[in-house]
Amino acid sequence: TTILILVVHAGSVLDAASELTAKKSDVTTFRGSFEAVMRQHYPSLLTHVTIKMVPCPSICTDALGILSSLSPYSFDASPSAADIPNIADVPIGAIPLLSVASPEFHETVNKTVAAANIVYHEFLKSEEGHGFSGQIVMLGDSMGSLLAYEALCRSNGSQPGTASGASNSGGDAATNINTHNPLSARNSRLDDDERFIEADLDAKRLL
Repeated sequence: TTILILVVHAGSVLDAASELTAKKSDVTTFRGSFEAVMRQHYPSLLTHVTIKMVPCPSICTDALGILSSLSPYSFDASPSAADIPNIADVPIGAIPLLSVASPEFHETVNKTVAAANIVYHEFLKSEEGHGFSGQIVMLGDSMGSLLAYEALCRSNGSQPGTASGASNSGGDAATNINTHNPLSARNSRLDDDERFIEADLDAKRLL
């Protein structure tokens, strides 16, 4: 193996809860599609790429609960414009803003880094990861990319959203990481209830 792909899976914006079995199924589907493309166009890479999943909690559960309590209508059955002339919908893309602003979000990022560490070290102990010194790529789904972006911004010593050469369009993300400095997290006490991560990553770009 010369390339390790870590799939950071946290579900979509509207996933109030995502089961581990569903996440494994998604990654299995992705792996099958990815390998089919390589087999057709890049057969020499088949034995050089390994895909591993990094499961993450759903970060929009509380935000969806708040919005549901404010509106008598669920996400499955919304009122029509004829029933309510002056309907004002909350853009789906704005829902993560409520999650990022919550105090629990920083702890969720901590858990994401810890989960990535576990997956990485388990890979190193496996037969396919023995002597691995290649490239690590982080790839995230809708919410997984947000968690990965936040973790990588902290690892570069900058605030979220200000990492050099990084951008986030709200979609899937892929990041190249130097494996000589694998993911490592350390908690440092700033205030009584404030913690931050220092992760030794060499993240150059976020697509």
